[in-house]
Amino acid sequence: MFAFLTPYLLHAQRVGLVLSGGGGKGLAHIGVLKCLEDNGIKVDYIVGTSMGGLVGGFYAAGYSAREIEKIVLPEDFQYWAGGKTLPKDRFLLPRPDDDAAWIALDLEIDTSFHAMINPILVNDVALNFALMRYLYQPSAQAGFNFDSLPIPFRCIAADVFTQKAVILKQGQLADALRASMTVPLFFRPIKIEKRYLFDGGIYNNFGVDVMRKEFNPDVIIGVNVAQNEYPYDNDDELMQNPLRYMLIANSNTNLLFEKDVLIEPQIPFPSTKLDYVKEKIKIGYEATQKQIEEIKKKVSRQSESNFISQFRQFTNLAETNISNFTVSGVNSHQSRYVKGMFKIKKNHHLSIAEVRKRYFRLASYPYFQTLYPRFAPDKAGCYEFDLEVKNKNIFKVQGGGNLSTRGVSMIYGGINFSFLRKKLYSVMLNAYSGTFYTSFQAKLQINYPYRIPFYIEPQITYNNWDYIKASELFLPIETFKTSVQRIDRFFGANLGIGTGNSMKTVLSAGVVNNHDDYVNANTLFSFDTLDVTSLRGLLLRLQFSNNTLNRKQFASTGGADHFSIFYFNGSETHLAGNTSVFNKPNKTPYLAYHQWFKLKASTERYFKHGKYHWGYLVEGVFSNQPVFRNFRSTLINAPAFYPLLDSKTLFLSDFRAFSYVAGGLRNVFSLSKKIDFRLEGYIFKPFNRILEGNRQNPLLTETNLYVKDFNLASSGILVYHSPLGPASLNINYYDDVHYHWSFFLNVGLLIFNKRVMED
Repeated sequence: MFAFLTPYLLHAQRVGLVLSGGGGKGLAHIGVLKCLEDNGIKVDYIVGTSMGGLVGGFYAAGYSAREIEKIVLPEDFQYWAGGKTLPKDRFLLPRPDDDAAWIALDLEIDTSFHAMINPILVNDVALNFALMRYLYQPSAQAGFNFDSLPIPFRCIAADVFTQKAVILKQGQLADALRASMTVPLFFRPIKIEKRYLFDGGIYNNFGVDVMRKEFNPDVIIGVNVAQNEYPYDNDDELMQNPLRYMLIANSNTNLLFEKDVLIEPQIPFPSTKLDYVKEKIKIGYEATQKQIEEIKKKVSRQSESNFISQFRQFTNLAETNISNFTVSGVNSHQSRYVKGMFKIKKNHHLSIAEVRKRYFRLASYPYFQTLYPRFAPDKAGCYEFDLEVKNKNIFKVQGGGNLSTRGVSMIYGGINFSFLRKKLYSVMLNAYSGTFYTSFQAKLQINYPYRIPFYIEPQITYNNWDYIKASELFLPIETFKTSVQRIDRFFGANLGIGTGNSMKTVLSAGVVNNHDDYVNANTLFSFDTLDVTSLRGLLLRLQFSNNTLNRKQFASTGGADHFSIFYFNGSETHLAGNTSVFNKPNKTPYLAYHQWFKLKASTERYFKHGKYHWGYLVEGVFSNQPVFRNFRSTLINAPAFYPLLDSKTLFLSDFRAFSYVAGGLRNVFSLSKKIDFRLEGYIFKPFNRILEGNRQNPLLTETNLYVKDFNLASSGILVYHSPLGPASLNINYYDDVHYHWSFFLNVGLLIFNKRVMED
């Protein structure tokens, strides 16, 4: 009788595991798997949706629960699963200078010049590479048949055109998982079998029915992390997160039978967040442990806890090499450009790490927003790497600026058009408009693809600054109105060279035409005739820089370094106004020739200690710049230190010198994820002071490094980091002869185009 029942008992132990979607909550599935492993519960089939598909797909491919945990715990996972690129993978060379953009609208223009708005909020290049790297080998060894994986697997996606769930059971495992977690409007859909697929949670977030139809196990363990949380009494919550409720509305747990097991970890974190990984895994483990006796009663067959390692069939792809590189989706000329970035020498192989580096370099250019990597084994035991590129010209429209209680508000607009031929071209235009600042800049960046990529960039820049308009609303002060108006113009070109992922070298050369209007007094009257100083000549600049800061403004992590060598050779022209001692009848312009060098170095760093970040800024300038005809023009054209948010909107005479060292500390207290309080303090030490003589002539007085002759600046700032940019309440202090306190509210980015004569 026992012999007769044995086959039935063995058959009765077939266990199916159903993992629901639920965004970041789905990380609790890893804890469930850990607990099942620790208690010898072997899973025979897996069905997963969205994040449940991701975790279940890795497990079905042969990764143990603890191996999956090691993948998701590092910060890398937070980035690639969230549609972001790690700072170490961001290639600095094509990155434009910081601007005041709040929002950007991407338009894709095809070969027929049809434009289409790209509604995708995040970039998927990091996600695509990570999934293919981890899952290609087990997928290939299974013959791209999910039934032949170590654990037979089904992945649920959605076809929104037919409004049906799609059951994926073959093909690239990475593609299936990528499709199942494609949240509409966040990730772009992926094309599988001529269908564009989205997140499976739209139509079936809890695939119990799929499990029965495909595998019909005797016991189903269903894990639902997307409990229906419909906000019946909170209309605001529903309106702010409609997509969240659309994706969890199809978690039907009523399909489970009495013989099955339902585990519903209670996770007190939003489904949209991918952090708190350890906590979510622990919750999943503890929820399963509470029901482990029930599970053991229904699943009498037990296995060794290390059973998962027995069916793993593949090695780490990172240990292999790439022997060949192919490109699809673009024409032959465009293909040569892409191949140039991945150039593989004859009889030379690239490691996966080298391929990864070059892949992200390519992805850093605006044109390459859609990349699909593929691996394929060759006959020599290495791998070929194929990259599918979406051939779309990219047209980006930007808008932004700032609103301030001081007179420095402005609007910003910019466009960036990228297209690929034999070379990659980017046309960049921007403009600022306000009472204090107006500007226009045009650049054409021509990118060349080599192992050390570089670009050539013709440039035109026009800046106009009107300091008298930078008035205070809350704290009226006596402002030093030295420079009523500053205009600088630059026409030239830049040569940029990628010397590292986060480093670049830029050589600039061009013609400068600057124009300063000012009075030689602390007060400007309506009847005054302004002095005019013009500076024309040749500028040469060599810059070395890197930047891993997390924000354009109010950074709290990362760092930035800058070193530059500056040379100017040209002429100074001065036309005296009625406040000048040089104002004479039949006056003729004063003309003088100048040349000088300037060296500048700066470094900025931030360090995190829990919710407290601290950082520093150190800057030094050395120059043999000569004096100009009078004190005011000399001071206006001297290098300046800009430590605080509004420093560039003020003319701070005591923070200017031909040579100086300066630095300070930045303390950032994170009151919440979006609110910081910052305390900053700086010291400015000039090596020479620019003073005014008896006849408005400039006097240079050297200062002793060890003598108290320095200036201080400090600020207290409350910052709210909104999706469109920061809003800050600022109280600033400057130890300046004409300017001390300011208190103002600023919303947006107070960023300008770079000054021609400054770095």
